[in-house]
Amino acid sequence: MYRPRDNQRARVWRAIDSCPKTPLSGQDAFVLAVRTIQSKRVQRACVAGTSLSIGKLPKWAKKNTHNTLMYVAWIITNRRYGMRVQRHGWECCSIYLELVRIMEGQPAHDALKGAFKRERVKFRKPRAKKHYTDEDKLIFRSKLTKIPVEILRAQKWLDEIAGKVAGDKDEDPNISNYVPF
Repeated sequence: MYRPRDNQRARVWRAIDSCPKTPLSGQDAFVLAVRTIQSKRVQRACVAGTSLSIGKLPKWAKKNTHNTLMYVAWIITNRRYGMRVQRHGWECCSIYLELVRIMEGQPAHDALKGAFKRERVKFRKPRAKKHYTDEDKLIFRSKLTKIPVEILRAQKWLDEIAGKVAGDKDEDPNISNYVPF
């Protein structure tokens, strides 16, 4: 199955490595994370009904708590957003931050969030692109050029008339009402 290119993998792990480590071992952190996630409060706050089972943990994930929580975040991301997201994308990083806050506390969360910002790791949903109306664009143009909005409206109106005069005369039967400038 196709998965988009993972653009911020190195930045994510640099940020995670710059944070202080907790003394909890990987396997213990995994068991604790699964039990914590299965509680109702955390399901509403973090994973929205994702169920995890305590299974065999990969060797790389047993190294420390951060690796374990990243592994759990990948599982939650795949179940929540599907397989067609980046492995270290904003979806996974937002879930990882939430897991760190739940498992290690608010100070560890704040430190990791600061490290994410320093390394320019995306961990929030991108903003939706704004669609401006023609009137909004006219107001922006007025502010940039220091020309009053009324003059720009008149200029736009004149451009529309000039376009109709220059266009096909058969389209508009009232073409004689327009005065070319």
